[in-house]
Amino acid sequence: MKQLLILLALTFSFQAFAEIEIGDKELFGQYLREQITDTSKAPYSFVGKLNTSCTATMIGPKHFITAGHCVYDVYGRQLTNYLVFTPRQIENGTYPFGQIKAKKIFIQKEFMDRLDVAYDFAVVELAAPIGTKTGWAELQVVTNESSLKKIRITGYPQDEILDTMWSVTCPATIKGTEIRYKCDTSSGMSGSSLFSAKAPGAQETIYGIHSWGSSETNAGVIINQKNFDTINAWKNGVNFPANTVTKDLAN
Repeated sequence: MKQLLILLALTFSFQAFAEIEIGDKELFGQYLREQITDTSKAPYSFVGKLNTSCTATMIGPKHFITAGHCVYDVYGRQLTNYLVFTPRQIENGTYPFGQIKAKKIFIQKEFMDRLDVAYDFAVVELAAPIGTKTGWAELQVVTNESSLKKIRITGYPQDEILDTMWSVTCPATIKGTEIRYKCDTSSGMSGSSLFSAKAPGAQETIYGIHSWGSSETNAGVIINQKNFDTINAWKNGVNFPANTVTKDLAN
């Protein structure tokens, strides 16, 4: 995603009048990324790249989760008309499980109307159930910092070799609807899941979605009970919250 500098107003209750960067993140140099070349183990097996230069994670047979600004053009103020997911990509020009077109987008009105980063996540339904081959991650409601400990972020940073997957682990804290951390990230990792940091191959759950950065911290949207319920409603196709916006995509 292109860098977007936003002067947040008081409508952004968690960070009034603070300048942040949606779609670009910070390199702090304290927790460094490592390249992933084996995607056979979780959580790397669930991760893929979007044609919008973002990262996404499978959360069901036909659904993935990503950042809202990865499917919504914050300049043109409209949802994308074409979206493709490439699971387990580790180098340019290789598509281990093909490229799957998106069928439907689920997002919240608050992000579209005022770019409120507390709502910067989206779920997308794919045209084919690729999750039956890649597997998928489960969501975890985060209630306090003691349950958070460390996080793992895996994605496709644009400051590295094109279409290569990288991962980083670091401590994290909670502030309101955000998870904050100083893992090294950059453009292209937008939409990456904030995984519980366990040994590769162990069952890892999603704590949040990587969204923005500033000179002081990187941050993502937390999976609290409200967001957990919203995401599952979208996945299950029932009881959508009133603020839900959907868009069917041509295939």
